[in-house]
Amino acid sequence: MKVLTRQLIFVWPLLLLLPLGVTLSTQAQQPDTSVRRSVFLPVDSSAARSEGGEITVADSLPAVPKLSEEEIRKLYGAKQYGRAAAAYERLLEETAEPDASLLYNLGCCYYKSGEVASSILMFERAHRLAPDDRDIRANLEMARLKTIDKITDNESIAAKLWRQVCYALSLKMLVVLGILSFLLLLGNVLLFLLGGNRTLRRGGFYAAWVGLFLAILFNLAAYNRKADFQDDSYCIMMAAQANVKSSPDEDGTTLFELHEGTRVKITGEAIGDWYPIELADGKEGWLPAAVLARINAPVSQVDYCS
Repeated sequence: MKVLTRQLIFVWPLLLLLPLGVTLSTQAQQPDTSVRRSVFLPVDSSAARSEGGEITVADSLPAVPKLSEEEIRKLYGAKQYGRAAAAYERLLEETAEPDASLLYNLGCCYYKSGEVASSILMFERAHRLAPDDRDIRANLEMARLKTIDKITDNESIAAKLWRQVCYALSLKMLVVLGILSFLLLLGNVLLFLLGGNRTLRRGGFYAAWVGLFLAILFNLAAYNRKADFQDDSYCIMMAAQANVKSSPDEDGTTLFELHEGTRVKITGEAIGDWYPIELADGKEGWLPAAVLARINAPVSQVDYCS
């Protein structure tokens, strides 16, 4: 009886933390896909399914008939980027689920048309659906080089390291490893409780703590990936130029200027037609909703916050 009591005293912290592993494993179940393509070239997306402001070139063109992706690529090859963009927009509107490849192709058309903000917005949306795709990341960085505002990220070293851990593996792999670690934890808890000798019980005890650590690590990383996917606070500045104000009205003091393509984060609720925003370097202020387009939007068109 005393031996069993001593075992339970050692193992009760593990048992209390088991629900955490179950909860994180369940909540982290979010599909993640990767697509591959050539830089700034439209591609066939049929095999790569994933999950008020300025007028664009595509918006200024008359409605185009529905075209196949092969026909759209021919338009792109003929340097008719505006017509190709309009055709890709129509394909995206008729797609049941968001498509990273089509968003990528639309971003390429905008980039070639000189529409920096719209191209960055589409590359950001494609990157959100396929965060492991290196080509999307590379094209996004190339498009960002066209922006005027060069914002220095003041994220802490610890936060950057944690982000690298979260994105070192695909979300699906993180979930699988989290579940396997959880099973490792359960198996070693049973080994500790039912082991036939002290050596087995001691090995089960230490291995259980290792399994617990890995289960929490992998599941927290997967949960963080899912939270990033669902985060709708990030926007792209779509206007050529806008003044960031100290208060939510035109009479507020101008703190600084922002230009098209800059990524901002909405930090609170709108007051009238103004949103509180924060840049990656920590600068804060207010911007009118009409100049912001959310990255987390399911459609191809530029969705402004207003």
